Amino acid sequence: MEMSSLSSGLDDFACDVAPEAIPGLLDYSRAQAPRMTIHIIESNAAARASAFRLFSQLGYHCEIYSTVEELMSYQPTSGILLIDEGAGGDLVVTALKRIWEVGLPLTVVGCAKNPTIDMVVAAMHAGAHYYLELPFDARKIGPVFAKLTEVSKSLQQSNEMRAAARAKVMRLTPREREVIGLVVEGNSNKSIARLLGLSPRTVEIHRTKAMSRLGVQNSSEAVRIWLIGSENL
Repeated sequence: MEMSSLSSGLDDFACDVAPEAIPGLLDYSRAQAPRMTIHIIESNAAARASAFRLFSQLGYHCEIYSTVEELMSYQPTSGILLIDEGAGGDLVVTALKRIWEVGLPLTVVGCAKNPTIDMVVAAMHAGAHYYLELPFDARKIGPVFAKLTEVSKSLQQSNEMRAAARAKVMRLTPREREVIGLVVEGNSNKSIARLLGLSPRTVEIHRTKAMSRLGVQNSSEAVRIWLIGSENL
């Protein structure tokens, strides 16, 4: 899918709140807002354009989608996802289910006009990081998304750490995984040898090779890499 085509012609629409009309907003966007991507799911074309223009003025890169399925066809791996769930009140929950299924590390923000408490609670329980009421208050949206940017960066770093650890764990042979898995459970070389029917010397060899493949110097580091990287293996 050509993402650039989604952004064409947006300036033909008017922004609900003109950022240049608010003292200090453009200065804030230039000086403080980082270059983070905001993904916007919005079915209404005029509302998409309004959000696109506002966040672009704040210094963010924007990608827009009309449906959850359109987002999933692209599957972005970083950034903040802004979802306008409209009157139905379940689009954020639906999107989050799909996101968790494929493991997209996105910081999810729900929004709606006159949201009910049930809508907000359901979204937050499903994993949303924040919820906003529409229309956006341009005086407040900059600082809010600056904080969410830090959350997104932290989430991305955690995802990269897991991916790196997982790649290291995948280098281990099946026997080395068995040995390190038992080390994680607190077993000594002698107890691992009894459990696997090996000699303690053989266990030590597997353990040493495993630590070398993991790129660590001691057992505590090996345990940390294993715990981070072996999830869902």
